[in-house]
Amino acid sequence: MISWLKKILSILRPIEILGLFFLFVMVILYQWFDLELFSIHRILLWTYTTFFVFIIIFIARLLVDLNIKKVFAPKEILGFMRDWIPLVIFILVYDNLHDITSLINPLNFDPFFITVDKILFFGHHPTLVFEKFISPLATQWLGFVYALYFLFFPVTLGVLYFQGKRKEFHITSLSVMLAIYTGFILYLLFPCVGPILAQNNIHTVDLQGDGTFSLYNGAVALYGEYRNYFHCFPSLHFAVTAIFWWFSWKYSRPLFWIYLPIVLSLWFSTVYLRWHYVVDILAGAVIAGYAIFIGPQIQHAWENWSKKQRT
Repeated sequence: MISWLKKILSILRPIEILGLFFLFVMVILYQWFDLELFSIHRILLWTYTTFFVFIIIFIARLLVDLNIKKVFAPKEILGFMRDWIPLVIFILVYDNLHDITSLINPLNFDPFFITVDKILFFGHHPTLVFEKFISPLATQWLGFVYALYFLFFPVTLGVLYFQGKRKEFHITSLSVMLAIYTGFILYLLFPCVGPILAQNNIHTVDLQGDGTFSLYNGAVALYGEYRNYFHCFPSLHFAVTAIFWWFSWKYSRPLFWIYLPIVLSLWFSTVYLRWHYVVDILAGAVIAGYAIFIGPQIQHAWENWSKKQRT
């Protein structure tokens, strides 16, 4: 039994073990609460999205390599799918997690985080302090960069992948997923909806973009009924972009400089757009630091141990 388990663990990468574990937990929770795990709409949406992303990446790979036989060799395709499947698992877990957060933990930590933020800002609400910076142009730009969050995944990992930096690709992927799954746990432990919903009644300036864009109404439409979305603490927008930015500096310096204005604007947008408390950002920074530190160590340790198990 132990030798069989060791053999499995020597084959599965840390990021695969992490993703499969959380996928398994999610399935168990959905069974426990007697919920529909994947609706037909969601299955089709993510199937089409995944297929589209894979096609784009394969086309880019073909343009880089120009070797059709190599790119479409069965071994190459299977290796490619294995490298990118953990990203698909993360999306599946993320897409379904918010439906059960309030069932697992019915508490609401918004009042607590509001108090902490006021302490950090010497008795003032940060979002009210940020109101002096609100302008239509700023709102449009910051809303745009905030939405770029998910593009950091295919762009950063895609650049490393097509540069042939597979080891760096795996280190970066694992570090990001460590941060994300840690964030998922904290979402469940400290559910809150964030300033945009919890503090909407105190804001004196509406976040209008071009005169037709209302972020609050958009949030209500996106999340459904009031207080139905509890994924605020920590800010994974901060943590994930910080990790990608760090590894861009280490492994792909031009990408680091391209990200510079986007990342800094995105960090500012988290509070400006009222999606996050300041304490969410601080928690995101801690998670990013730990993931950047421990991710490479876990990957290196597993590679060395895996080699010993196969010899």
